[in-house]
Amino acid sequence: MRRGAIILLVIMLSAPCPALTLGELADILEAMESAVEDVTIEYEWYNQKELTEQDVNDPGFLVPVSRAACTFTTAKPFTELQAYSEKVDLSQGPGRTFTSDSHYTYNGKLFRQLSSGGLQISQQMGISESGARPAEGFITRRTDLLRAWNSTPMAFTIFRFYPRGLLSQMLREHPEWFRIVDGIQQVRDFHTIELDCVTDTRALHQRVFLSVDHGYTPVRFEYICPFDGSRGIEVDVLALREVSPNLWFPVKGTTTFPDDNDGDVYEASSVTLNQNLSKDDFNLAFPPGTEVNDETAWWPKINLAILSPGEVAGVLLLLVALAVLVLYRTVRRRSLS
Repeated sequence: MRRGAIILLVIMLSAPCPALTLGELADILEAMESAVEDVTIEYEWYNQKELTEQDVNDPGFLVPVSRAACTFTTAKPFTELQAYSEKVDLSQGPGRTFTSDSHYTYNGKLFRQLSSGGLQISQQMGISESGARPAEGFITRRTDLLRAWNSTPMAFTIFRFYPRGLLSQMLREHPEWFRIVDGIQQVRDFHTIELDCVTDTRALHQRVFLSVDHGYTPVRFEYICPFDGSRGIEVDVLALREVSPNLWFPVKGTTTFPDDNDGDVYEASSVTLNQNLSKDDFNLAFPPGTEVNDETAWWPKINLAILSPGEVAGVLLLLVALAVLVLYRTVRRRSLS
């Protein structure tokens, strides 16, 4: 399936095409989308602005003082299968710098998170001398804790629109939402065509620039106010890597907010495609001794590994007493029936 999609993509790109139609572009983008079943990206994520000394020493804010080292893994359906990790140094004023290390997985049903690092808070609301906090686990069915899709590397790819659907599908089902601008435009080092996204009144609200030298891979997204034409968020791909024949993946990009001249930088060191991942690969295991808060359990889970022998004996005695009580009530109910 994936090999066939890549072959189709190569054939379509090698054929002369002076002026693409929306249908032809949809075919090309569908082949690109079909060639990716799962992906793992190792990357850094950081702010474009340099931190000032005042930023670092401000006790009122938690400020990253290093680039976040991240890994993001997802598999189709992308919104249901995700794994993410992030390690970053944070500062909360002078002498309050620590490393935060967090991991999570989501398998379509359960969100499982493991966090470690941070600063212990003493009874006097000061910072403890020991520093590191023990590992903490968390299980829930909530999905709002997932990293925002547009704050992941996928936001720089053809799958940026994925929460709303595949771009190829939208081109076919709603051609009235799009138009292709004639001619080739230069966007930094890329020769591109411009795909406009328009409202029902044909007002422009978004531009997507696709590199003709890289299989029509997106290299720029612009958000436009349809009322006055002013620019909003700008997403730029600065570097592409060929991860399989005629399939390109962004390995560096920026998201810029023109109003405050600020934004984020994404820079990948590794991209791995199509590892035949399944739901079982999105089920985070907690190390022994982790204190786990499980919101999905009908009965609180007790981690015996962190209890003293006396506490363990007390817990087991309580469980035995409950079991005897249930058995007694069952026997009594049957004897009366």
